[in-house]
Amino acid sequence: MVPFRNTHLPHPDHFEGVISVSTRRCPAPMLSPLSESYSRQIHSLADTLNNLNGAGTIHCFDFETIAQFAEQIQTLIERYRNLGRVTMPKPSNKSKSSLSKQEQVKASSNQWLTVTYQPVSLFSLKRSDATSMAARSNLVPTPYAIKMALLKVLLESQGRQHQSDFDRWIKSEFTWIRDLQIYIWPPEQLVVNRNGYKLRYYDQTADKADKSRTTIPMQGGFVFREWVHLQGHLQICCGGCDRLAELERLFAQINYFGKRGCFFQYLPEYKQETSEPLFQPNLITGFTAQPMDDLGQKATFNRINPFSTDKAQLDKDRVIKPGFLPLRLVATSARYDMYQRY
Repeated sequence: MVPFRNTHLPHPDHFEGVISVSTRRCPAPMLSPLSESYSRQIHSLADTLNNLNGAGTIHCFDFETIAQFAEQIQTLIERYRNLGRVTMPKPSNKSKSSLSKQEQVKASSNQWLTVTYQPVSLFSLKRSDATSMAARSNLVPTPYAIKMALLKVLLESQGRQHQSDFDRWIKSEFTWIRDLQIYIWPPEQLVVNRNGYKLRYYDQTADKADKSRTTIPMQGGFVFREWVHLQGHLQICCGGCDRLAELERLFAQINYFGKRGCFFQYLPEYKQETSEPLFQPNLITGFTAQPMDDLGQKATFNRINPFSTDKAQLDKDRVIKPGFLPLRLVATSARYDMYQRY
């Protein structure tokens, strides 16, 4: 028995929030409660997503006390207790050829789509030249990471419909995603936090040397990681394809870039379509260089598929090019770097 247990518990004097629930393959809106207007923005995002994906896609449940929170959780449990029996909207089997005429006219190879995301957690994405023990992080998602995120949601949302002709379907879908031209506009401010950890991890060499071991060999060591705090909106400009309508739907389903847990909230109201890229690197004003990995021009799906026996080759299937971000270093120390956008 622990004496005075109640002194160890938190004593909140205010408890409020919004529970957002998605009933389709569309991320539920999520914003930081540090913003005074977070509740209004979440409801506004829910309305926009419902207009894009159909009524009833997003549901919001507000609460202002712990008791109301418990009641809303009870309501959710009762409503979705038999989730497996709920009639979910059937995914469309329509291909590009069966899109409406308005969408086909709208999508043009000389148009560019710019989408905007709100970072809602810390970001980390190891550089391509990093080892498993010491890893600098990219400041923003790379074209390779963005294309892999697009491919992921494409497979999750449409792959099941093409089990009989998967190889033919994925070949054409992978080709247009691979050939996308991507420009990235970073948020207004970035802070890179450097961290060192001491941990114990699996010793692969010792395990292979002695297969008769009855226990898993472990070894200790230090690891270095960087986590990036992004303040502001992240914008991604894509072009080079005639499937902007489908591309927009895929971007709306992405909820993280980089490591799992590095969440981003898609903001549909900031979507723009232009005849020219909305932004491009401008080396005159100043820049920060970052290696940008991308898919090679001859990369195939089997080469980047972890379940395939084909092996990807660096500088052929995955190429690394210098990237120039409109950022300037304004403060630095042993523990952090701070960047501001030009």
